[in-house]
Amino acid sequence: MEEKRNELQGAGEQFWRSLDELEQSPEFEALLQQEFPRQAAPLGNFVSRRQFLRLMGASMALAGLSACGYKPQGPIISRPKTPEDRLTGVSHYYATAVLTNGYGFGVLGRVYEGRPVKLEGNPDHPTSLGATDAIVQAQILDLYDPDRSQNVLRFGRIETWRAFEADIQNALAQQAAKGGAGIRILTGRVVSPTLAAQIRKFLQTYPQAKWYQYEPINRDNVYEGARLAFGEWLNPIYRLRNAKVIVALDSDFLYTEPGAVRYAREFADGRRIRDGQTDMNRLYVAEPMFTVTGMSADEHLPIRSSKIARLLYEIAKLLGAPVQATVEGELTETEQKWAQVAAGDLVAHRGQSLVIVGEAQPPAVHAMAHAINAHLGNLGRTVVFTAPPEEQPVLHQEQIRQLAQDLANNAVEVLIMLGGANPAYNAPVDLKFGELIPKVPFSVHHGMYVDETAALCVWHLPESHPFEAWGDVRAFDGTASIQQPLIFPLYPNTRTTLELMAQLNGAPAETFKLVQDHWKQAKLAPEAQFDAVWRKGVHDGVLPRTAKPVKQVALKQTPLVVQSPIYELAPVQAGVKTYEVRFAPDPTVYDGRFANNAWLQELPKPVTRVCWDNLAYMSLKTFEELGLRRKGTWAFFEDASFVKGDAPIVTLSVNGQAMRVAAYPIPGHADNCITLHLGYGRTRAGEKG
Repeated sequence: MEEKRNELQGAGEQFWRSLDELEQSPEFEALLQQEFPRQAAPLGNFVSRRQFLRLMGASMALAGLSACGYKPQGPIISRPKTPEDRLTGVSHYYATAVLTNGYGFGVLGRVYEGRPVKLEGNPDHPTSLGATDAIVQAQILDLYDPDRSQNVLRFGRIETWRAFEADIQNALAQQAAKGGAGIRILTGRVVSPTLAAQIRKFLQTYPQAKWYQYEPINRDNVYEGARLAFGEWLNPIYRLRNAKVIVALDSDFLYTEPGAVRYAREFADGRRIRDGQTDMNRLYVAEPMFTVTGMSADEHLPIRSSKIARLLYEIAKLLGAPVQATVEGELTETEQKWAQVAAGDLVAHRGQSLVIVGEAQPPAVHAMAHAINAHLGNLGRTVVFTAPPEEQPVLHQEQIRQLAQDLANNAVEVLIMLGGANPAYNAPVDLKFGELIPKVPFSVHHGMYVDETAALCVWHLPESHPFEAWGDVRAFDGTASIQQPLIFPLYPNTRTTLELMAQLNGAPAETFKLVQDHWKQAKLAPEAQFDAVWRKGVHDGVLPRTAKPVKQVALKQTPLVVQSPIYELAPVQAGVKTYEVRFAPDPTVYDGRFANNAWLQELPKPVTRVCWDNLAYMSLKTFEELGLRRKGTWAFFEDASFVKGDAPIVTLSVNGQAMRVAAYPIPGHADNCITLHLGYGRTRAGEKG
């Protein structure tokens, strides 16, 4: 690469899509010939018919096999004429919702001849505005995944729901005398009002039982940052249409964070030139690794995550914002100049500017951003605050550690894990859930897959897909939507989390009745108007007046005092070169929950274009500093071989836990920093994961 650097000196602007393309090595040219041959031939390894069908099983089901849906028994009577609202061969659309980034997302399900085939954004829903993203689009493939769990299992052997019901009732009866003190429930983030009501009903019966929630990618820092600044947990919602200048620090708000689809639409609106509007918004992004948001930036700064606080504090000082902090570290000349330019643009657009901090940054950094936005007059204009949309907001890292402590103290006799909770895979490794779960006398796992956690439990219960039953969810702004089924259940033994909780409460019922009864009790509308409001809400995909109201906020103290240290850094030996290792959500498989989705695995990741694998990303300078060399052009295949050359392998270890991973240099990455994506290393995700 040194020769190429010399060539570029003084050569003016040049455009290239990867270091391989820039280098134009013989291996890269050979790969191009394989990718775009005159007479197409298979690239690399041969794929057998059996292997192809195994990998594409869900797509094959989506294409046609699932059209053979449930057929009720009885005599066949011909229909004299087609119903007025139906035409053979014409698709129909139904409003429903899916979960993305842990919150509800309104969609329109396209149903053709009785099976869902496509998801579109719901234009009436505040999260989508008629658009979707890749993860939402791919969720329809999970419905047809042949690796989905289809049977009740006890110690890995097929059992019946009746056997489970008898066993769980016996276990609960033993807990009744002590108020359920030995019962623990673990779920993901709960944004379903009906499910939360069912869990609370269970806790009323067993008042000593405990309910924990855990998501590996969570909003802990966001809510704690709001508490430091305003005195309470709050959910920030950005109004990008009102922002002329946006400064994003370690935040991929256009792709991976809650509200990203809406934010992308609003941001794009601010880039369009219309009659009477000749200026566009400006975006400043400082981040460790290029993201979708970073690629849209007018000014981009590669910087380590642990220096974001120092950069933001520099901006606060330049603005004269009411912030007092002792932040370690010094900025480079480039970083200082970037801060000066960003601060100048912010102050020139008071009330029309916005500072955004990513979810991975500590609470103190979020608090500083709130103080800056308040100083610039942005509160209520480019950012508003509501109560958290979760039914029971928690700090997820605290919750999972408390559960691990309960398990280690042998305080848990009945452990019920709902909705695909998978702590054996996604909980911090130092908590050792893989060792703790088997010690519980009665453990239950409910999910769509027999995953890493299911393999450790006494009972595994198959979960229905959201498109197979009724439900409800709240979006990132609190707006509630009804999930209506788009197809008969493909597997008759599956049940929803709602059905399971109703069973545990001793009042089994259909999901439609559970959801509708909840909203009747919640006074969605006056009794005389409820049916009409309900039908319209189901039809539109949005329940009226359910969004969380905007709160008026003010800094709880002026100036805002930020305690040090802001970052908890691992101890290092004196004189030893250190590198920052950061973990980020994977752009396609997220935290691993979509590891068995072939569409998402096959989708090239933004910036890197890598698929089906995880790499250790770093800057070219760091790559060379570590003594690594680029060897040919890398092209990954199922057997982890390469077309040309061998990838340099590095070993990353923390507290005795080590992993070997290929190192990959990319432009725009911060120096002395290594990025790893979450979501890989699955052992029981399915054939494709």
